[in-house]
Amino acid sequence: MTIAALVFSLVTSPIAPPNQLVVVDLSAQRLTAYENGKRVMEFPVSTGRTGKETPTGNFRIKQKQPTGRALPKYGGRRLSYVLRLKGHYLIHGSESVPDYPASNGCVRMRPPDAKKLYDWTRIGTPVEVIVNSDCWL
Repeated sequence: MTIAALVFSLVTSPIAPPNQLVVVDLSAQRLTAYENGKRVMEFPVSTGRTGKETPTGNFRIKQKQPTGRALPKYGGRRLSYVLRLKGHYLIHGSESVPDYPASNGCVRMRPPDAKKLYDWTRIGTPVEVIVNSDCWL
């Protein structure tokens, strides 16, 4: 077994229970976690800026890694508490989380907030990325 496979197997969590949901509201720059239909966590985030928008839609967490690095074309910065949604689109901890869209498409969170979400989610947890939560609730 390769080291990468071993590390991946150590951070792979059981399939998410059907009562978990994460909603990222691009308009409000907020991430909200729900369990059994009740809000259990809510955090400020910074999503994709103009021209690098975070994609909307329904996703599931495909992979979890406690640490990682951004691609070199995005500066190669250290990332923490990485949750992979689709391709290179992630939810992750970052030292830079302004209150406006500033990322290259990822959902940035403050590291302490990202750790709470990381610990709570499982592989398969559904994530909805929406434009306006007023329309969702």
